[in-house]
Amino acid sequence: MDVSNDITRHAFDGDGEYLGLKKGAKDTLEQAAKDNGWTLSEDAPLLSPTKADVSQERDRRLAAGFMFLGHQFQADETSIVKINGAVSMAMLAQATGVATDEPNWKQGAPLIWRAADNSDVELTIAQTFAFGLAAGAFVDVTTRAAHALKDMDPIPQDYADDIQWGAN
Repeated sequence: MDVSNDITRHAFDGDGEYLGLKKGAKDTLEQAAKDNGWTLSEDAPLLSPTKADVSQERDRRLAAGFMFLGHQFQADETSIVKINGAVSMAMLAQATGVATDEPNWKQGAPLIWRAADNSDVELTIAQTFAFGLAAGAFVDVTTRAAHALKDMDPIPQDYADDIQWGAN
């Protein structure tokens, strides 16, 4: 059997559901499509994004982080744990009477936070509180956007566009 003239096409049923790749002689394949109500196309189907795709985009955005005091800070799971620890230290310092604008509030030294670009950013107690609030707000907006996208059926093709992720 000579298969040198065979073609491969993507087949779709009458409702547009993808049936898979079909291969065969052009005339035979076209007749099968006609008999079965298929549409044949050289173009691959546009697959709907999955919840896993949205989760991956959410994680990418959290790792990329948020802007605070003109610097980009990461908000992945490890970074959030560290930020929460810094906020707890700031609360304890304030509770012991350290002024919120004191630059050397962390046991007589400043709190220095490393931004995503590896620059050091010194934070007062008040700035540390604001930093924690900004991180929490960013994680909340990002997580809620991911939930909203996962609840859509179908998930939109532009799920990774900034417009889908709120005010990040």
